[in-house]
Amino acid sequence: MNRTCPSPPGFSWERIGARIDPAAFSGLVLLDPPVSGPGRRAYPSAWNWYEGSLLMAQRGCSGEDMKAFCPAWTDEQNSLRAEWLHTCQLDAIRTAYDGFHTKISISTCP
Repeated sequence: MNRTCPSPPGFSWERIGARIDPAAFSGLVLLDPPVSGPGRRAYPSAWNWYEGSLLMAQRGCSGEDMKAFCPAWTDEQNSLRAEWLHTCQLDAIRTAYDGFHTKISISTCP
């Protein structure tokens, strides 16, 4: 992750599962600052939520099974998560998750 804030449009930001490249947009791009990191509160979702749901998906599960992890989600959302979550790499998710607690990101911007 870029730890400096270069002049737009060469700014790129990465969070779990997403990359934002303002060069793909014209005009103003607003970024939501992180809620966790050094000196901030812990990330709102516990690691076992990610790990448990991914391991279950790798064994094979249904949208109904996924409700154990996402009870407030719609049936369609749980079905999609059950269908695709197994394609995620656990160690990559762990690296990103750990970064939520150890990396300083937006604080380096003026």
